[in-house]
Amino acid sequence: MAYTYIQEPDCKGSPERRDVEFKTFDGLTLRGWFYPASGKLSKSPAIVVTHGWGAAKEMNLDVVASLFQKAGLASLIYDHRNIGSSDSTLRGEINPHKQAEDYYDAISYLSSLPEVDASKIAIWGFSLAGGHCVKVAAIDKRVKAVVTIGPLISTVKILNRNMLRSTRAQVDAMLRADRENVIAGGEGATMLITSSDPAIPSFVPTEDAQKFLFGLQKTKAPKWENKYTAQSMFHLFNYNPEGYIQAVSPTPWLLLQADDDNLCAPDVVLSLFNQASEPKELSIHKGGHFTFFEKGVFEGAMETTIDFLKRKLEF
Repeated sequence: MAYTYIQEPDCKGSPERRDVEFKTFDGLTLRGWFYPASGKLSKSPAIVVTHGWGAAKEMNLDVVASLFQKAGLASLIYDHRNIGSSDSTLRGEINPHKQAEDYYDAISYLSSLPEVDASKIAIWGFSLAGGHCVKVAAIDKRVKAVVTIGPLISTVKILNRNMLRSTRAQVDAMLRADRENVIAGGEGATMLITSSDPAIPSFVPTEDAQKFLFGLQKTKAPKWENKYTAQSMFHLFNYNPEGYIQAVSPTPWLLLQADDDNLCAPDVVLSLFNQASEPKELSIHKGGHFTFFEKGVFEGAMETTIDFLKRKLEF
Protein backbone atom coordinates (compact mmCIF):
# COMPACT_ATOMS: atom_id res chain seq x y z
CA MET A 1 0.00 0.00 0.00
CA ALA A 2 1.42 3.40 -0.97
CA TYR A 3 2.00 5.74 1.94
CA THR A 4 0.19 9.05 1.41
CA TYR A 5 0.44 11.28 4.45
CA ILE A 6 -1.94 14.05 5.31
CA GLN A 7 -0.84 17.57 4.28
CA GLU A 8 -2.11 20.96 5.36
CA PRO A 9 -1.21 24.37 3.92
CA ASP A 10 1.01 26.44 6.21
CA CYS A 11 -1.12 29.10 7.90
CA LYS A 12 1.62 31.01 9.73
CA GLY A 13 0.38 34.49 10.54
CA SER A 14 -3.21 33.48 9.90
CA PRO A 15 -5.92 34.50 12.39
CA GLU A 16 -6.71 30.79 12.58
CA ARG A 17 -3.81 30.27 14.98
CA ARG A 18 -1.24 32.26 16.91
CA ASP A 19 2.28 31.70 18.12
CA VAL A 20 2.45 31.08 21.87
CA GLU A 21 5.01 30.20 24.52
CA PHE A 22 4.89 29.19 28.16
CA LYS A 23 7.29 28.51 31.00
CA THR A 24 8.01 25.15 32.57
CA PHE A 25 8.53 24.58 36.29
CA ASP A 26 12.32 24.52 35.78
CA GLY A 27 12.38 27.72 33.73
CA LEU A 28 12.48 26.60 30.10
CA THR A 29 10.30 28.26 27.47
CA LEU A 30 8.27 25.87 25.32
CA ARG A 31 6.86 27.22 22.06
CA GLY A 32 3.96 26.23 19.89
CA TRP A 33 0.65 27.30 18.40
CA PHE A 34 -2.75 27.98 19.89
CA TYR A 35 -5.81 27.27 17.74
CA PRO A 36 -8.93 29.00 19.10
CA ALA A 37 -12.14 27.11 18.56
CA SER A 38 -14.49 28.13 15.79
CA GLY A 39 -17.99 29.07 16.82
CA LYS A 40 -19.62 31.69 19.00
CA LEU A 41 -18.79 30.45 22.50
CA SER A 42 -16.81 32.98 24.52
CA LYS A 43 -15.04 30.08 26.24
CA SER A 44 -14.59 26.65 24.66
CA PRO A 45 -13.25 23.25 25.68
CA ALA A 46 -9.58 22.79 24.83
CA ILE A 47 -7.00 20.07 24.30
CA VAL A 48 -3.20 19.74 24.59
CA VAL A 49 -1.71 17.90 21.59
CA THR A 50 1.88 16.57 21.47
CA HIS A 51 4.04 14.31 19.30
CA GLY A 52 6.15 11.21 19.85
CA TRP A 53 9.89 10.45 19.86
CA GLY A 54 11.79 13.47 18.54
CA ALA A 55 9.05 14.67 16.17
CA ALA A 56 8.29 18.37 15.67
CA LYS A 57 4.90 20.04 15.90
CA GLU A 58 4.97 20.78 12.15
CA MET A 59 4.74 17.05 11.49
CA ASN A 60 0.97 17.10 11.06
CA LEU A 61 -0.08 18.18 14.53
CA ASP A 62 -1.34 21.30 12.73
CA VAL A 63 -3.76 19.12 10.78
CA VAL A 64 -5.03 17.54 13.99
CA ALA A 65 -5.47 20.97 15.59
CA SER A 66 -7.28 22.34 12.52
CA LEU A 67 -9.90 19.59 12.69
CA PHE A 68 -10.37 20.13 16.41
CA GLN A 69 -10.77 23.84 15.71
CA LYS A 70 -13.49 23.26 13.13
CA ALA A 71 -15.31 20.99 15.59
CA GLY A 72 -15.43 23.73 18.23
CA LEU A 73 -12.45 22.62 20.32
CA ALA A 74 -9.47 24.90 21.00
CA SER A 75 -6.03 23.31 21.02
CA LEU A 76 -2.46 23.91 22.12
CA ILE A 77 0.29 22.15 20.20
CA TYR A 78 3.94 22.63 21.09
CA ASP A 79 7.43 21.22 20.67
CA HIS A 80 8.76 19.19 23.57
CA ARG A 81 11.80 20.59 25.36
CA ASN A 82 15.04 20.17 23.41
CA ILE A 83 13.05 19.76 20.16
CA GLY A 84 12.03 22.19 17.41
CA SER A 85 11.35 25.78 18.49
CA SER A 86 11.35 25.09 22.23
CA ASP A 87 14.22 25.85 24.59
CA SER A 88 16.87 23.25 25.24
CA THR A 89 19.09 22.14 28.07
CA LEU A 90 20.70 19.71 25.61
CA ARG A 91 19.59 19.66 21.98
CA GLY A 92 18.02 16.35 21.01
CA GLU A 93 17.79 15.06 24.58
CA ILE A 94 14.50 13.15 24.95
CA ASN A 95 13.63 12.83 28.63
CA PRO A 96 10.19 11.26 29.01
CA HIS A 97 10.01 12.18 32.71
CA LYS A 98 10.51 15.86 31.91
CA GLN A 99 8.21 15.77 28.88
CA ALA A 100 5.42 14.35 31.06
CA GLU A 101 6.03 16.99 33.74
CA ASP A 102 5.80 19.71 31.10
CA TYR A 103 2.23 18.61 30.39
CA TYR A 104 1.17 20.02 33.76
CA ASP A 105 2.57 23.43 32.80
CA ALA A 106 0.97 23.21 29.36
CA ILE A 107 -2.40 22.50 30.97
CA SER A 108 -1.96 25.45 33.33
CA TYR A 109 -1.08 27.75 30.45
CA LEU A 110 -3.96 26.55 28.28
CA SER A 111 -6.40 26.92 31.17
CA SER A 112 -5.31 30.53 31.67
CA LEU A 113 -6.26 31.66 28.15
CA PRO A 114 -9.41 33.80 27.97
CA GLU A 115 -10.88 31.70 25.15
CA VAL A 116 -10.67 28.46 27.15
CA ASP A 117 -13.12 26.82 29.54
CA ALA A 118 -10.68 25.51 32.17
CA SER A 119 -13.25 22.99 33.42
CA LYS A 120 -13.15 21.15 30.06
CA ILE A 121 -9.52 20.25 29.30
CA ALA A 122 -8.42 17.13 27.40
CA ILE A 123 -5.01 15.76 26.38
CA TRP A 124 -3.91 13.93 23.21
CA GLY A 125 -0.65 12.09 22.67
CA PHE A 126 0.91 10.06 19.86
CA SER A 127 3.34 7.20 20.56
CA LEU A 128 5.69 8.18 23.42
CA ALA A 129 3.43 11.12 24.24
CA GLY A 130 0.54 8.68 24.52
CA GLY A 131 2.38 7.15 27.46
CA HIS A 132 2.79 10.63 28.95
CA CYS A 133 -0.97 11.13 28.65
CA VAL A 134 -1.68 7.99 30.66
CA LYS A 135 0.59 9.19 33.45
CA VAL A 136 -0.69 12.77 33.40
CA ALA A 137 -4.37 11.78 33.30
CA ALA A 138 -3.81 9.53 36.31
CA ILE A 139 -2.25 12.33 38.37
CA ASP A 140 -3.81 15.58 37.14
CA LYS A 141 -7.57 15.46 37.45
CA ARG A 142 -7.96 18.79 35.70
CA VAL A 143 -7.87 16.49 32.67
CA LYS A 144 -11.44 15.53 31.76
CA ALA A 145 -10.66 13.28 28.78
CA VAL A 146 -7.56 11.57 27.38
CA VAL A 147 -6.81 10.32 23.85
CA THR A 148 -3.81 8.11 23.09
CA ILE A 149 -2.67 6.92 19.65
CA GLY A 150 -0.36 3.89 19.53
CA PRO A 151 0.89 4.72 23.02
CA LEU A 152 4.18 3.57 24.49
CA ILE A 153 2.58 2.58 27.78
CA SER A 154 5.09 -0.02 28.95
CA THR A 155 8.70 0.60 28.00
CA VAL A 156 9.67 -2.59 29.82
CA LYS A 157 7.35 -4.87 27.86
CA ILE A 158 7.75 -3.05 24.53
CA LEU A 159 11.54 -2.86 24.67
CA ASN A 160 11.78 -6.52 25.72
CA ARG A 161 9.66 -7.35 22.69
CA ASN A 162 11.59 -5.17 20.24
CA MET A 163 15.19 -5.71 21.34
CA LEU A 164 17.14 -8.97 21.32
CA ARG A 165 19.02 -9.70 24.53
CA SER A 166 22.33 -9.39 22.69
CA THR A 167 21.29 -6.03 21.26
CA ARG A 168 20.14 -4.78 24.66
CA ALA A 169 23.50 -5.79 26.17
CA GLN A 170 25.31 -3.84 23.47
CA VAL A 171 23.11 -0.78 24.02
CA ASP A 172 23.61 -0.93 27.79
CA ALA A 173 27.39 -1.12 27.33
CA MET A 174 27.27 1.86 24.92
CA LEU A 175 25.20 3.93 27.35
CA ARG A 176 27.58 3.22 30.23
CA ALA A 177 30.58 4.20 28.11
CA ASP A 178 28.80 7.36 26.94
CA ARG A 179 27.94 8.40 30.51
CA GLU A 180 31.52 7.83 31.62
CA ASN A 181 32.78 9.88 28.66
CA VAL A 182 30.46 12.79 29.48
CA ILE A 183 31.42 12.70 33.16
CA ALA A 184 35.06 12.87 32.09
CA GLY A 185 34.30 16.02 30.08
CA GLY A 186 33.64 14.53 26.66
CA GLU A 187 30.73 15.18 24.31
CA GLY A 188 27.77 12.85 24.50
CA ALA A 189 26.97 10.62 21.57
CA THR A 190 23.94 11.15 19.32
CA MET A 191 21.94 8.64 17.30
CA LEU A 192 19.51 8.78 14.37
CA ILE A 193 15.76 8.73 14.86
CA THR A 194 15.30 6.93 11.55
CA SER A 195 17.50 5.80 8.67
CA SER A 196 16.97 4.24 5.26
CA ASP A 197 20.34 2.47 5.58
CA PRO A 198 19.88 -0.83 7.46
CA ALA A 199 23.57 -0.76 8.39
CA ILE A 200 23.05 2.42 10.45
CA PRO A 201 21.24 1.90 13.78
CA SER A 202 18.21 4.13 14.38
CA PHE A 203 15.31 4.31 16.83
CA VAL A 204 12.57 3.61 14.26
CA PRO A 205 14.15 2.02 11.15
CA THR A 206 10.82 1.07 9.57
CA GLU A 207 9.70 2.14 6.11
CA ASP A 208 6.60 3.95 7.37
CA ALA A 209 8.73 5.97 9.81
CA GLN A 210 11.13 6.98 7.04
CA LYS A 211 8.33 8.04 4.70
CA PHE A 212 6.49 9.95 7.41
CA LEU A 213 9.48 11.73 8.96
CA PHE A 214 11.58 12.35 5.85
CA GLY A 215 8.52 13.21 3.79
CA LEU A 216 7.39 15.89 6.21
CA GLN A 217 10.94 17.15 6.67
CA LYS A 218 10.97 17.93 2.95
CA THR A 219 7.58 19.61 2.83
CA LYS A 220 6.64 21.05 6.23
CA ALA A 221 9.43 20.65 8.77
CA PRO A 222 12.73 21.54 7.05
CA LYS A 223 14.39 22.39 10.38
CA TRP A 224 13.57 19.03 11.94
CA GLU A 225 16.70 17.31 13.27
CA ASN A 226 17.00 13.58 12.74
CA LYS A 227 18.90 12.89 15.92
CA TYR A 228 18.61 12.24 19.62
CA THR A 229 21.16 11.92 22.39
CA ALA A 230 22.27 8.43 23.35
CA GLN A 231 21.28 9.14 26.94
CA SER A 232 17.69 9.54 25.76
CA MET A 233 17.63 5.74 25.66
CA PHE A 234 18.79 5.64 29.28
CA HIS A 235 15.88 7.91 30.22
CA LEU A 236 13.50 5.69 28.26
CA PHE A 237 14.74 2.52 29.97
CA ASN A 238 13.86 4.20 33.29
CA TYR A 239 10.39 5.35 32.26
CA ASN A 240 7.30 3.19 32.60
CA PRO A 241 3.77 4.71 32.57
CA GLU A 242 2.27 1.23 32.98
CA GLY A 243 1.99 1.71 36.74
CA TYR A 244 -0.50 4.55 36.29
CA ILE A 245 -3.04 2.70 34.14
CA GLN A 246 -5.54 1.89 36.85
CA ALA A 247 -5.45 5.46 38.17
CA VAL A 248 -6.64 7.04 34.91
CA SER A 249 -10.28 6.35 35.86
CA PRO A 250 -12.66 8.12 36.31
CA THR A 251 -11.16 10.21 33.50
CA PRO A 252 -12.56 8.88 30.17
CA TRP A 253 -9.87 7.31 27.99
CA LEU A 254 -9.97 6.69 24.22
CA LEU A 255 -7.31 4.38 22.78
CA LEU A 256 -6.70 4.41 19.02
CA GLN A 257 -4.48 1.48 18.05
CA ALA A 258 -3.15 0.14 14.75
CA ASP A 259 -3.57 -3.62 14.34
CA ASP A 260 -0.08 -4.10 12.87
CA ASP A 261 1.93 -1.60 14.91
CA ASN A 262 5.51 -2.85 14.82
CA LEU A 263 6.75 -0.34 17.38
CA CYS A 264 4.09 -0.41 20.10
CA ALA A 265 2.93 -4.02 19.85
CA PRO A 266 -0.91 -4.20 19.76
CA ASP A 267 -1.16 -7.26 21.99
CA VAL A 268 0.93 -5.56 24.69
CA VAL A 269 -0.97 -2.26 24.44
CA LEU A 270 -4.40 -3.94 24.44
CA SER A 271 -3.49 -6.21 27.34
CA LEU A 272 -2.52 -3.17 29.39
CA PHE A 273 -5.60 -1.22 28.27
CA ASN A 274 -7.75 -4.09 29.50
CA GLN A 275 -6.40 -3.42 32.99
CA ALA A 276 -7.81 0.12 32.97
CA SER A 277 -11.14 0.77 34.66
CA GLU A 278 -14.13 2.31 32.93
CA PRO A 279 -14.92 4.68 31.34
CA LYS A 280 -12.77 3.75 28.36
CA GLU A 281 -13.25 3.27 24.62
CA LEU A 282 -11.21 1.42 22.01
CA SER A 283 -10.87 2.00 18.26
CA ILE A 284 -8.64 -0.26 16.14
CA HIS A 285 -7.54 0.71 12.63
CA LYS A 286 -5.59 -1.16 9.98
CA GLY A 287 -1.90 -0.52 9.47
CA GLY A 288 1.30 0.28 11.33
CA HIS A 289 2.54 2.82 13.84
CA PHE A 290 2.31 5.87 11.55
CA THR A 291 -0.81 4.79 9.65
CA PHE A 292 -2.93 7.08 11.83
CA PHE A 293 -1.65 9.96 9.67
CA GLU A 294 -2.41 8.27 6.34
CA LYS A 295 -5.19 9.44 4.10
CA GLY A 296 -8.09 7.07 4.38
CA VAL A 297 -7.32 6.29 8.03
CA PHE A 298 -6.75 9.73 9.50
CA GLU A 299 -10.20 11.06 8.63
CA GLY A 300 -12.06 8.20 10.30
CA ALA A 301 -9.79 8.17 13.35
CA MET A 302 -10.30 11.90 13.85
CA GLU A 303 -14.05 11.53 13.44
CA THR A 304 -13.99 8.89 16.20
CA THR A 305 -11.84 11.16 18.37
CA ILE A 306 -14.03 14.23 17.93
CA ASP A 307 -17.19 12.23 18.67
CA PHE A 308 -15.58 10.95 21.89
CA LEU A 309 -14.48 14.42 22.98
CA LYS A 310 -17.86 15.98 22.20
CA ARG A 311 -19.57 13.43 24.39
CA LYS A 312 -17.10 13.60 27.27
CA LEU A 313 -16.49 17.36 27.28
CA GLU A 314 -20.13 18.11 26.40
CA PHE A 315 -19.78 20.64 23.59
